[in-house]
Amino acid sequence: MHILVLPSFYPDIDNENLGIFFKEQIHALAENNNKVGVVYVQKKSLRKFRFNKIFTSFFQFQINIENQWTEYRIKGWKIPFFIGDHIWLYLTRKLINKYISLNGKPDVIHAHNTFFAGIAAYDFFVKKNIKYVITEHDSDFLNGNFTEKQKVKISKVYSESLQVISVSKALKIAMSSITPNINVKVIPNIVNTDYFVPKRENSIPTVINFLAIGNLTENKNHKLIINAFFEISKLNDNIKLVICGDGPEKSNLISLVKKYSLENKVDIKGFLSKEKILNELQNATCLVHASNYETFGVVLIEALSCGLPFISTKSGGPDDIFEKGMGYLISKNNLKELVNTLLHFIDNKSSFNKLVLRDIAVNNYSRLEVYKQLHLCYIEAK
Repeated sequence: MHILVLPSFYPDIDNENLGIFFKEQIHALAENNNKVGVVYVQKKSLRKFRFNKIFTSFFQFQINIENQWTEYRIKGWKIPFFIGDHIWLYLTRKLINKYISLNGKPDVIHAHNTFFAGIAAYDFFVKKNIKYVITEHDSDFLNGNFTEKQKVKISKVYSESLQVISVSKALKIAMSSITPNINVKVIPNIVNTDYFVPKRENSIPTVINFLAIGNLTENKNHKLIINAFFEISKLNDNIKLVICGDGPEKSNLISLVKKYSLENKVDIKGFLSKEKILNELQNATCLVHASNYETFGVVLIEALSCGLPFISTKSGGPDDIFEKGMGYLISKNNLKELVNTLLHFIDNKSSFNKLVLRDIAVNNYSRLEVYKQLHLCYIEAK
């Protein structure tokens, strides 16, 4: 089958982890004997604009051959408001036509997010009768942030899709509140369980290492984690906290660490490569995730694949992922509950079985297992 994938964001030279779950899905499609193409308009921040790089960094077309699929890219600017949206759609349509002229019409387009890949897929269904599937990841569904005009566009895109997919039950419920007559199927994101593997232990760790991974934004709520860690540090000196990520809250979090005099206990490492993230997961004792809302929770699956238990808030996607024995699921933004849960974990950390945790990840979120579900969605396109 010939599948063209339209991600709304995708790994690039500036951020190799951006939309990595899209790339994992593409890998799964390609290694199961499908012809796969990717069309992606990269939006670079205007803050990175340099006149001396205008001929090398902006609006250049390129074709990348990666593993078993082909990527068609255009570099663009991240322009705010509707102007940027129209430019993105114009360039995406142009790139799809370029792809079709060189590779022929795909059997199906798989678009990720209505805004704006789904709108582009709808256009090509109307104009060239190319069927499409859409997977929704947009957290704005959980927040109810769509205007009435946007809701009309969502309904239009969903109404012609072969299959509308959500990555979690919580997101499905939120989507159904906008389009109650559309059947939504839940298919999770893929995690590379062949890459995220447990560390071969040569010795028993003497320090309890808590780990938090995610963009440093208010939503990820790393402030809550630091506050809770400060409370348990009064009772247990044999603990450390590592925070991986970058974002607008970084300076505030560093200030909070200094306020509590935790510089020797809390390490905010900033953005890390995939290889370094794996190293942190393999050397951690427990992942802590305190988001206010999540459509899925890829980092939780990466932790499980490494045999690592987690503590997470009930923030949407993590509610789907959680099963008894994985760790603990707690209320959002509840300092006392997080403190008590961290202390409970410290007392019971030996009760978690790494192999059992990893098996759950492999059996539910590996490339092969998720591909089986996706393949059924494509069959109608043939």
